Amino acid sequence: MIGFIQVLLTFVAIGLLIFMIMKKAYAPMSLLALGFVILFFWSLLTGQSIMGEESVGNWFLDIFEFMKSYFCSQYIGLGMILLPLMGFTRYMNHIHATEMLTSLCSKPLQKIKNPYVIVGCTVILGALLEIAIPFHTGLSVLLLITLFPVLRSCGISKLTAAAAILLGGAMDLGPAAPMPIYGLSEIHSSMTAAEYFIRIQIPISTLPILLSAVLCAVVNWKWDQKTDYLAERPETDQIPYTAIGVPKFYALFPLIPLVFIIIFSKLVIASIVISVCAAVFISLFICTTIEIIRSHSIIQSMDATKTFFEGMGDGYTVTIVLIAAASVFAGALQKIGGLTVLAELIAKTPLNGMIVFAIIGLLGMFIIIFTGSPNAGMAPFTDSILNLINTYHIMPEIALLPIQLSMGYGRVLSPIGSAVLTVASMIDVDIIELVKRNIIPVGGAYLLNIIIAVIL
Repeated sequence: MIGFIQVLLTFVAIGLLIFMIMKKAYAPMSLLALGFVILFFWSLLTGQSIMGEESVGNWFLDIFEFMKSYFCSQYIGLGMILLPLMGFTRYMNHIHATEMLTSLCSKPLQKIKNPYVIVGCTVILGALLEIAIPFHTGLSVLLLITLFPVLRSCGISKLTAAAAILLGGAMDLGPAAPMPIYGLSEIHSSMTAAEYFIRIQIPISTLPILLSAVLCAVVNWKWDQKTDYLAERPETDQIPYTAIGVPKFYALFPLIPLVFIIIFSKLVIASIVISVCAAVFISLFICTTIEIIRSHSIIQSMDATKTFFEGMGDGYTVTIVLIAAASVFAGALQKIGGLTVLAELIAKTPLNGMIVFAIIGLLGMFIIIFTGSPNAGMAPFTDSILNLINTYHIMPEIALLPIQLSMGYGRVLSPIGSAVLTVASMIDVDIIELVKRNIIPVGGAYLLNIIIAVIL
């Protein structure tokens, strides 16, 4: 009976979420309200406190304690990564560094006649950068700072550029990627993350990455045509470098956080690994120092950094609140466990070999789409995966790959995923329109991954 209630509440919640999205209701409060409704009826129907042993003494008040814990965890954790990046974006615009980067990069890119070739290259570049920066949301924001203005200067639409940026960082590639590390530990693999990357991910994932790049370019070209958007470079003359008012080397400023994160990572200088937040503040100090030297005014340069903190404030009200509210809804879905019940039923389906793992991967992707959490998509299947590996005598790491990749792809299609929410809010585009543009590239890449895994 409890299992039926879990599944029923889950589908009602998902239906209400879709309804709210379609009606374009104010997202943060809608997500908080849905989370509250789910937890309220779950507690009422089961007679259990949502906080378990950590109850404050009243099941109704426990609902708000639950909401508080999820909301605060996102603000303290993800918020302190994204807010400095958003502030840095505002500061780069203020000192014209972004404008200089766009001006310098757009000229050589004009030699590429079809702008959608650049879209495909963006996906590949994102996949390569993810090896060094295995944080989808952070990488997406870094690419918004550095690459997005360049793509726009080439005539590429906001939705197309954003879709390519999101897709490129969704593969969970590299020895430091969190999902492979988590998956390998769950299946008790003797293979290290580095070995998994070299022996499994590279041979199997290379062609799907290339396919996703091609599909992203073609699909977004069709979407742009459908919306009557013509991807062509502006006819206006390029602004002379001197008119921007800053030296050419200012074009390097938006790249500084990216460079620091790559250099001080496990792939380059493994003995020193710095956080995204630290890299941004180092970059801010470097840029401010150079601004002081250039302007010969300490006061003026210090005043300019006000835009950094204003950007952080705007980022909180527009993006972080939305992500935190989404985490409350996702946490409520995970807590009631309806998707876990479905996952366990699917895992017991009497099918053969890789077909079972492909179905598990698809269901995991479905879970992530409505929770935004990759771990939520993997956790329900851990025991079933181990049993199926023993039953079908499949190499554990081969079986893990389609499931692991589906978790990454699911984030791109999740309307409440942190990366999608962040990108959509920063460039002010519709979340559903953004998600739709990656459905076919994700589907094609996932199918090719399965085919290659079966062949191997």
